[in-house]
Amino acid sequence: MEFPVVSTSCEITEIAQRLRHGELTSASMTAAYLEAIATYDRELGAFLFVDGTRALAVAGALDAVRAAGTDLGPLMGLPVALKDHISVAGMPTRAGSALDLNDVIAPEGPLVDRLRRAGCVIPGKTRATEFALGAFNLRHPTPRNPWDATVARMPGGSSNGSAVATAAGFCAFAFGSDTGGSVRQPAALCGLVGFKPSSGVFPLGGVFPLSPELDTLGTFTRSVRDAIVIYEALGGAPVQQRTSVRGLRLAKPVGRFSRISTPMSRARSSALSRPLRRPALSWRKFRFQSTSIQSTRFSRRSCPSISSRRSGPNGSARRRTSSIRSRANACKLPST
Repeated sequence: MEFPVVSTSCEITEIAQRLRHGELTSASMTAAYLEAIATYDRELGAFLFVDGTRALAVAGALDAVRAAGTDLGPLMGLPVALKDHISVAGMPTRAGSALDLNDVIAPEGPLVDRLRRAGCVIPGKTRATEFALGAFNLRHPTPRNPWDATVARMPGGSSNGSAVATAAGFCAFAFGSDTGGSVRQPAALCGLVGFKPSSGVFPLGGVFPLSPELDTLGTFTRSVRDAIVIYEALGGAPVQQRTSVRGLRLAKPVGRFSRISTPMSRARSSALSRPLRRPALSWRKFRFQSTSIQSTRFSRRSCPSISSRRSGPNGSARRRTSSIRSRANACKLPST
């Protein structure tokens, strides 16, 4: 089976123009995405929950609004996939866990409200690791990287479902959460642009927390241009475009990648050689300093990691659930 990885040339700005000119409708586009999900997601496993009926109804309503002369912006009519940890009214939020967490899940937050006001269609929720910890989940299968239909390759984590959904062409773009690389890592492994903005750009209300001081919502897109469009459309400050690269210096790491495989070494050399063709750019070498985990200090106010023994016959499963709920409540963010 070959997976329909979308070309990087298919950008949000192009789709928005086609929608505005009547060359495409949100309903037809949403139906195409839903058909791709139904056909290929059995193999890829990107989505945890899909509500196609609701998505098509919303898309049709948005087409009617546009036909009446109302334009909600560049994201109007675009399907967006959301990580399981982001609450959406009418959809389950499990935070990647098999536990019943309904009593500690916050209601729909301001990010989803902004997406709705921008005219986005939300077809469903994507898989992620339990409580956004790590890159693999022992509770359910890890989504498959769509770039290889022969070998099951890792997609990264914890927002792996959103990355796979975007790369496979199941949505126009997707949101995940990033505490220590959970957007950036799967974006890199799935050939996408993962954008982790500054803290607070996208409000965390309605998002199951890992560490409230470090959690950040971020986007998966097929280009930097798309990331800018989403950032500006959802309330970010306008991004000033650099008109010239003259005087820009790039850092070239040395001594860190001496033991990588030959194909990776060739790819790295090719990527580093491209800027050298631009006479306005210059390189500056730097060396990594090794840092041990023991020397790294973490904030004491961060949400404590969740750990417990395996369930046993003496009710330890109930104690584990109670412990996780108390920790979740301690880290729960109010909806704003």
